[in-house]
Amino acid sequence: MIKQTLLLPIFYIYYEVILKLLLGIPWNINVILLVLGCLTLGVFFGFLNSLFPEKVNRILFYGNVFLITFYFGMQLCLFRLFGFYFELSLLAAADQVFSFSKEMILLIISQLFGIILLLLPLILSIIFRKKINFHREKRPLISVLVTVLSAALFCGGIFVLKDTNNAFDLAVMHHNMTLSVENYGVLNSFLLDSYKKVTGFEEVIDVVEEDGSILENLPEVTNTHTPRTLPVDFDMLIANETDDTILQLHEYFNNEKATMTNKYTGMFEGKNLIFILAESFNEVAVDPNMTPTLYKLVHDGFYFTNFYTPTINSTIGGELQELTSLYNGKNMLQSFRSGRNYYPFGIGTLFNNAGYHTFAYHNGVYNFQDRDQYLKAAGFNTYKGCRSGLEEMINCNKWPESDIEMMETTVEEYMDQQPFMTYYVTISGHGSYSFDGSINGMGPKYEEYLRSFNLDVSDDALAYLAGEIELDRALETLMNKLEEKGILDDTVIALVGDHYPYFLSDEQVNELSSYEKDGIIEINHSNFILYNSAMTPTTIEKVGSQIDVMPTIYNLFDLPFDSRFLIGKDILSNAEGLAIFQNHSWVSDYGRYYARSDTFVPKEGKNVPEGYVERMNAIVNNKTIISSLIINNDYYSYVFK
Repeated sequence: MIKQTLLLPIFYIYYEVILKLLLGIPWNINVILLVLGCLTLGVFFGFLNSLFPEKVNRILFYGNVFLITFYFGMQLCLFRLFGFYFELSLLAAADQVFSFSKEMILLIISQLFGIILLLLPLILSIIFRKKINFHREKRPLISVLVTVLSAALFCGGIFVLKDTNNAFDLAVMHHNMTLSVENYGVLNSFLLDSYKKVTGFEEVIDVVEEDGSILENLPEVTNTHTPRTLPVDFDMLIANETDDTILQLHEYFNNEKATMTNKYTGMFEGKNLIFILAESFNEVAVDPNMTPTLYKLVHDGFYFTNFYTPTINSTIGGELQELTSLYNGKNMLQSFRSGRNYYPFGIGTLFNNAGYHTFAYHNGVYNFQDRDQYLKAAGFNTYKGCRSGLEEMINCNKWPESDIEMMETTVEEYMDQQPFMTYYVTISGHGSYSFDGSINGMGPKYEEYLRSFNLDVSDDALAYLAGEIELDRALETLMNKLEEKGILDDTVIALVGDHYPYFLSDEQVNELSSYEKDGIIEINHSNFILYNSAMTPTTIEKVGSQIDVMPTIYNLFDLPFDSRFLIGKDILSNAEGLAIFQNHSWVSDYGRYYARSDTFVPKEGKNVPEGYVERMNAIVNNKTIISSLIINNDYYSYVFK
């Protein structure tokens, strides 16, 4: 008979290996820590399960195996559907996960092979239950010694492996669940996440030395350009602050370099703005024949060739980054959703202050994930969604609701109230994607039209385009209305996606792509539409992402803001281009860094300065940490309220 004390560590290692293989997570030296962690936990729980009578030990054993199987299965499905792993801070977004119950069922079916592999230990232990020894442990000292020894080796290994983005960095200095799971396993990461949650772990802000040698090929700054700042007395703030965290933030922003005004400053001053957060919008949906309006808006305005929409915690993560100009970091969702934070640079607030009439619309349930609360915090006093007034204007009883209906009816509310700033959150592009009307109504609506293009792609990929065609025609309707009113030249249209279409697999996205996208960085490459019918088309090659959208718009409209206090930067300014992704991989104007493999790939023709990657890793860590501290401590209220 085999002891359960021996079985559990074997099972734990098996689960970790299978998940790595299923998700294609590469192997590195940290696999030693993975094995040591599984050995420690397996022997420890096996020991606990052997302290009682045989019947109780059996129940504890099977309960343990069932829970671990469920947890690994959940991680598999979450990552497949959303591109992130479960951590305790995501309990604030649990309603979003549960709202996709139908999609989760379909996903479980699609991942059946992987789920069966994860179920094997449980199935085999039930079949061969008579071969397992559940008797009370007579020599517990051996289990205790093995647990202590493997735990000591695990802890020692963390301190031995002291390179950037490794186990030591993730355990002691920074927090990143994705990178943690990929480096040393699901179980170790869960314990580490729990420890940090309980102890109130604070990440370490790195000291970054200024290095002017890398600031090449950026827009020229002349004597006529001025810093984009507001009068802030940092000496007074620092002298009077007693809270260590707030003091740390004061000192950080006091040393932050402001962006400068530039030749585009005030280019759109006084014009109307229609700004759209487009569900699952991605560059693969932009086609001159299939989606001609999107194609025109992408290429005939500011054409950003190196723009990214980093997918972090689904739609709410993208909207957080776009609305706040902050990176969606650790434990931020609950604070953001509450709507209690003070945002002096909220888009609604700044346009209200400039004398604009502001409106917000969403053709989904108005308060899903507390959107009504955080939009109010961003300065929108007029907001309509389904169940809060929009249902009187469009059909809110179908899935997904129509972008065309929303824009066609709501534009009549604000066209006569100039200058206006209108914010739309669309939903027609939402997954799952299918030509089955019970799953997504956009598929059947445009199936005949899509089939006419004879694309050699899967049905799911083709059905994704249906929602983007709906968006394209909604924009066409909107622009026609503005032109009929005679205000198209006086209106700026901005559009950014919340995330890539993650209901499609990477392979299905690549069916639609003109080049092969990797699943970390290029899968998030997309378009940022910034268009005015009276402007000259302008190509911008600098790297940018969602967090750069607001400061770029504010500069173009010449609204007063302090660029030091926003983590995102005006893409048209003299700031370095940077896009940060969920596992702290990043892209800059010099190349791309893959955190998973600790690999930097320089851009062709770029002479990368010595120490550049280490410096940028420190900057990335700082930007993510500072973003979290701003939200979780309501920092702006200390400075501006």
